[in-house]
Amino acid sequence: RESLLTKHSKDSNIGSIANLTISVYIYTCIYALIQFAFEKKSPPLTMYLKKWVVFESVPLIISYAKIFLLSTFIYPITYFYYHSTVRAKYIWASFYSIYLIYFFVYTFKSCYHKSLSSLSVTILCMEGVRLTLKIHSFFRENMRLSLIPDRPFAKFSQMLYYFFAPTTIYRDNYPRKKKIKILKAMKYFVQFMSAFIASCIIYECYLIPRLIKVSQNPLSFKVLFFEVLSNCVPSTAFMILMFFFYLHAFQNFFAEILRFGDRLFYTDWWNAKSYSEFYKTWNIVVQDWLRTYIFNDLRRILPVSVRNAISSIAVITLSSIVHEYIMFMIVGSFCPAITISFGGFGGFLYLIHF
Repeated sequence: RESLLTKHSKDSNIGSIANLTISVYIYTCIYALIQFAFEKKSPPLTMYLKKWVVFESVPLIISYAKIFLLSTFIYPITYFYYHSTVRAKYIWASFYSIYLIYFFVYTFKSCYHKSLSSLSVTILCMEGVRLTLKIHSFFRENMRLSLIPDRPFAKFSQMLYYFFAPTTIYRDNYPRKKKIKILKAMKYFVQFMSAFIASCIIYECYLIPRLIKVSQNPLSFKVLFFEVLSNCVPSTAFMILMFFFYLHAFQNFFAEILRFGDRLFYTDWWNAKSYSEFYKTWNIVVQDWLRTYIFNDLRRILPVSVRNAISSIAVITLSSIVHEYIMFMIVGSFCPAITISFGGFGGFLYLIHF
């Protein structure tokens, strides 16, 4: 299955709209660069990226290598569980729980490295969350497969492929393309870098100055109301760019170099008629994990009359907590705006359309 934007790009009408949208983004970025250069005497991101490459790339790589190495310890834990007796399985399941908690704590502490900036912390934190989802899926799927008599345990290479593949559900084998299309992979990489840089420019030139201005003046409901309205357009543009560079370009780039066949990472969330539909179509990769290991698991053990509602609340709550955790690690302070908007008001909208 191809990504939706990849299929739609072959349509000339959709391609024209895409070209128009790209032109608007290019103009916006050029205008912001010129304005920022005249006011600040230097273009945005230039000095920051130089500093990041020179001073932070090595600590970031070392920290990530340690986190990834720790994540591979799930293989021997799952292996011993797989080949244990029924009683011993309880011991290894408990050991897995301790390991998962330790992995989370270690990732949390790694993000507090004194020489790392918010960009490096973002990378480490999101990778820590991604690997946590993969670790749990690898263990859970092999728990189920261990019930099959005389079935061989997964190879280490299969687990490594899964850790890099753009999916959160472990399978021994995935649909694969016959060969890597280098030009197509390069196209996705260029799209990723272009959208990433554009999102950084919008963030630094349009969002940050407004937030600084608000923080320097007395805050009232009127000021807050108009600032929220004025930030809606650049924030929406920033959100769309984040979707494009991460859920489309980045995922398709890794799918191409790994010959990963199933590339339906999202569906037409822009046509969603309810919040619940938007939530289920925005990020299929994470949604599959939440549905498999949270929603479906709770539905099996809860009473029929309340299982759908409680399972949905659990999914929304976990999602809001993880998003809040990521924002806390990046910003360095706790402000439960995401929990209130995403888990509170958004959760209510999700349930009434469930």
